[in-house]
Amino acid sequence: MADDIPPPPAVVADGGDVVVDLEQRVRQLIMSIDQGSEDAVREFVILIESFNQEQLVDFLEILARIHVENGASIDMPGGEEGITMLMVAASSGRVDFARYLLAHGATVGRLDAAGSVFPLMLAAESGHLEVCRLLVEEWAAEVNQQAIDGMSPLMSASSEGRLDVVIYLIDHGAEVQHADAEGYNSLMHAVKNGKTEVARHLLTNGASTDQVGTDGKRARDLAEEGGLAEMIDIFRTTTAAEPTEAQRSKTTTNTAANVMVALTMRRNCGSQTIGRM
Repeated sequence: MADDIPPPPAVVADGGDVVVDLEQRVRQLIMSIDQGSEDAVREFVILIESFNQEQLVDFLEILARIHVENGASIDMPGGEEGITMLMVAASSGRVDFARYLLAHGATVGRLDAAGSVFPLMLAAESGHLEVCRLLVEEWAAEVNQQAIDGMSPLMSASSEGRLDVVIYLIDHGAEVQHADAEGYNSLMHAVKNGKTEVARHLLTNGASTDQVGTDGKRARDLAEEGGLAEMIDIFRTTTAAEPTEAQRSKTTTNTAANVMVALTMRRNCGSQTIGRM
């Protein structure tokens, strides 16, 4: 069922004894805060600050349920960064949580405040294949969506060496030739970060070795610059798939257009910092 999220862990004291179920305690604190209890506010803050990353996501799952029960939106961004619950679920690999959020109104392609990340990019970057499947196959996430700096899910997955995600995205229509605002395509991101097997797969799926970044460098230049012997060898031994005339025309148009759009968006945002979670 879409409403089913695995129960959160209990709150555990320093000695290891279970104090109270986390959801029960959070609900008690929220009720006390609504009644004006300053002590409850302080305890709430202390509780949140004590959480590790996994516990924070558990906490967000509880808040999501409470939001839904109260008819409130679960798609509202939190803090100045504009991070949504779905972004957190995607980057954490929480498939059930992501499914729950989407079923209750979360926007599948929403960007953060800086325009630098969105759910599918975060799932791809973190290597969470099942979340990628959920977003693409069940909620029609755009595999070629790009952030303000032109980064796409395929570029992010390539940068981090997430081969299974790279294979999946390409199989579902990801464009290997799309470039970011610096003119780097997915192959260049893979090479720059030493992701050999990803680079090999991109090459066999038509990635261009002739793409030139705004710094004047090609993928081979990046490999040589980094002293990546194995990567350099890939360029000698791997034959890139020859694109058809139609693909070549489409690639040229797409690459130029994407770089121009990304650069224009960046210029319009002035000195706004583009960062990852």
